[in-house]
Parts: sequence; C-alpha cells; structure tokens
Amino acid sequence: MAIKIEHDRPNCIGCLSPETLIVGPFGAKPISEIKVGDLVLTSGGTFQPVTGVMAHQHEGKIYQLTVPSMGSIFITEEHEVLIVRRKTARENNAAPFHFEWVPAAQLQSGDYVTYPKANAPFLANVGNASNSSKGPTLSLMKEKSIESQERVLLPIEIVEKSYSGTVHNLEIANNPDYCTSAGIVHNCAACAGVAPDHWEMNADGKSDVIGCTKRDDEWEEKDITDAEYDANLQAAQSCPVNVIHLVKKETGERII
Repeated sequence: MAIKIEHDRPNCIGCLSPETLIVGPFGAKPISEIKVGDLVLTSGGTFQPVTGVMAHQHEGKIYQLTVPSMGSIFITEEHEVLIVRRKTARENNAAPFHFEWVPAAQLQSGDYVTYPKANAPFLANVGNASNSSKGPTLSLMKEKSIESQERVLLPIEIVEKSYSGTVHNLEIANNPDYCTSAGIVHNCAACAGVAPDHWEMNADGKSDVIGCTKRDDEWEEKDITDAEYDANLQAAQSCPVNVIHLVKKETGERII
C-alpha cells in the first residue's frame, strides 16, 4: 500500500500570549522570558528542561482561559489543553475521570483543567502571585477543586477574543506537555521528538518533514516506505494540532 505524508504547515503550532505564566522550580515567569535550559513543570509532576523556544505573529482568534483561583492565560484556538469534562455539574469524585486533550476552541466553561497533585502547595504560591482573588490560593483550590488519584482539577471559564501580536510555545525534553498557571498544555515539537529521523524543527517554530516537497499552498508532502510508516504514524498521533496526515495515495483516504 503506497502511503504519503501530508503536512498542513500553515496551521502548525498552537501558542500562548507573552505574559502566560509558566511554572518551574523558580515559581513562575512569563513564557516570553523562558530560555533553553530552564526547567518547567510537566504533567507527571517532574521538572524537565526546555529544549526549544518558538515565537511568531498571530492575527485572529485567541481564547482567554481563566481558572478563578489561578488567573488567566490567552491561548490560540488549536492549542490543546489537558482537561476532564464532567457530564453534569453534579458529578463528584466517585464518577470516573476521563482525561483528554482538547483544542482551546472546543473548551467549555465548566471543564476542569489539571495540575499534578503532589505540587498543589507549590502551585498555590504561583496562584497567589497571578490571581486577583482575595484570600490564599491553596484554600481556594481546596474549595473549588475535585481530585483524582494523581491530579488536582479546577474549573475554568473560557471566552473568545481577538488578538494581534506575538505568541510563544516551548519544546520540552522527554515530555509532551508543560504546566501554565491555568493548567497543562501540549508541548510543541512532539513530531520531532518521537520521529527525529523524519521531522525537524524550523527557526520559525514550525516543524518540517525532512526531504519533503513544498506545495504552492505551503503544505508539505512526502512518499514514505513501509519501514517509515510506524515512526510517522507516531508523529501524526503526537501532533497537538492535528496537522499531520497519512494518506493512501491510490484513493486519497486519510488514515489519520
């Protein structure tokens, strides 16, 4: 079966506004000030080094994601956030937890963002610095949160806005995500991380298929062999913005 990669490069990369607070052992600082080598908190509760920083101009929709006890971030519509969606507002801790990556444009007020449970006291200090609520954040977290075995879950409010300016993203070693003051968001460069022989990061913060053909619409294409299929399937599955597709050449049918 003949397979090719199709990469929607123009829509590669979801990003965050410059003031977005990123959580690290230093507490938190704006994503625009994060440098390669800085340590940041990941969903597993460990601090991992930043291996790449990206920035580009964004014109269009952006979403203000607010966690009442932790402050707000502004995130582009395709950038995925790790959430739990409760079927009804009355669901409690006894109900099963289903964690899922959801693009910002599909978030709903009342969804729950997640934080590593072991880091809750540390995260409360981040919240104290970033939110405008009265009272200590740890108390607010306990009041508003529900808990799974490994995570603290806090409800969000989401509002669509317009934006014109610079946005940023990070590449993290050994991890597909990192923690902001308003929850865990997907890492950039996931494709290059899982399939480095087939994908690489460009200076503009977007990924490229190694050895590809560039189309007039800026998409990238490349025929792949059976031996290259599994690695590129992993790259497509890891993409937080779903812009990597594997396509059957004979029919045009997308496998992913």
